[in-house]
Amino acid sequence: MRGCWNAGLGLVVVLAGHAAAAQGDLCFPLEGWALVGRWHVGSAARSGCEGWAMRPRADRDWRKVRVGANLPAAPASWWLRATADWESARWRDPVVVVDSLPAAARVYLNGAELEGAGPWPAVLRRGTNLVAMSLPAAPAGGVPVPRLRIRAIRRSDGGEATVASPSAWRIRADEVAQSLPASWLHGAGMGEWRVALTGPLGGDERWLAGSAAILVAAVDLPSYWRSHPVSLWLHGILGRPDVWVNGRLIAPALVPPARLDLSGVLRLDGHDTLCLAYAEPPPPGDPDAGWGVAALHWAASPSPPRLPGGATLVVAESAWAGTVGLRHALRYAGEVLAVSATPWPLTLARPWMPPEVQPEAAGALVSALCSTVFRGTEFAAALTTLGTRCETLSAQGLARLWIIAPPTAGRRRDTVANSRLQTFSRDLAAFADARGARLIPLYDVFRSALKRSRRWPVRTVLSDDAGVLTPAGAFVAGLVVLDTLSLP
Repeated sequence: MRGCWNAGLGLVVVLAGHAAAAQGDLCFPLEGWALVGRWHVGSAARSGCEGWAMRPRADRDWRKVRVGANLPAAPASWWLRATADWESARWRDPVVVVDSLPAAARVYLNGAELEGAGPWPAVLRRGTNLVAMSLPAAPAGGVPVPRLRIRAIRRSDGGEATVASPSAWRIRADEVAQSLPASWLHGAGMGEWRVALTGPLGGDERWLAGSAAILVAAVDLPSYWRSHPVSLWLHGILGRPDVWVNGRLIAPALVPPARLDLSGVLRLDGHDTLCLAYAEPPPPGDPDAGWGVAALHWAASPSPPRLPGGATLVVAESAWAGTVGLRHALRYAGEVLAVSATPWPLTLARPWMPPEVQPEAAGALVSALCSTVFRGTEFAAALTTLGTRCETLSAQGLARLWIIAPPTAGRRRDTVANSRLQTFSRDLAAFADARGARLIPLYDVFRSALKRSRRWPVRTVLSDDAGVLTPAGAFVAGLVVLDTLSLP
């Protein structure tokens, strides 16, 4: 596909072809489930569509302005970009300083936003680094161009000095359209946009300008899904986006969590598109930002737990560093049951401090997770602690126990850490059998997913190198919990 920018309208004009991501934007960690692993970000602001905060060669035709000169008036924000070289062999502990930074300005280093007013301790890559700034619309009198300085400590003598201070910036005024083109709702234009790999509305790359924006994913489901009633599950999505599938409005002003029936909407020809369209960016400050998940399932409901309706499960505390990911996993599990075609209420007792065990609780979930995955000596101590915890819960009348095994660590299954975790998972299975408990086999499921991930269009990361769950991994973990609870 080829495209150009219409300076008068501020829109991308599609010249030929229908853009779609190669082989789609899905991953398939579990049978019958597909997760959106890659989103294409389109924005009514040209800066957002082209990624002015991160692309190093997008400013060759930009105007050059010296530090201290006044920016002319502009209806939209000004963007400034400068580069600085870094020699890690000579310098350490770099700090980014911007003098005379206007209020409401936003500063980006190599595409990541720097929070606060600065100075900012930074991690620079060897060679060229890109610093970009978005300044609010300039008034009639203009705004002085701020000065950038990179300060660091010299390795040879420990003295502090300015490593780089560009004398000029490349500048360009943003161009913002009043609304999104209708063709974008069909996926047209995706080939020209930057890509966000971290999930919907997660991280610094969410919005580079306060304008209308759209997230689009190419949906390529297997042909054998045709005989299934496919549903779309949306959890943790910020704001109230309109949900479009193949140019058809499915849910205006979505309120997550939600399940949307896609029967008769998907073509399953490899060119389906899913769009989340925002008239304006969601407000910042949501504590769950970055934990949005979009998934497709070939059924309207998962198998319900083999528990009394409306049952309560106690969640025992854990000292694991990845407790936040596990909390979201259990939240996803409850939400999936709540919005399914046959809603099933499941209550998780107030969880992350040791809860007061309720006599009506049907059982308890206990995590067997260590503070790290790299020391095999910690596993024996973890089993001892787990045994004590299980005995305490049983003494309090909770006869049914489910033990959550740790997930894999990182992208590769053949690492030393995962080898140790495999041994620990086997020990946990024996431990659970000896006590009549049920193991929730996160490690086995994640390892199987890693084995098949090379065949996915998008190799979504389920956990980091320390075994901490990502949003996609937390959602998969929640599904594994539900599947285990449904077993007799």
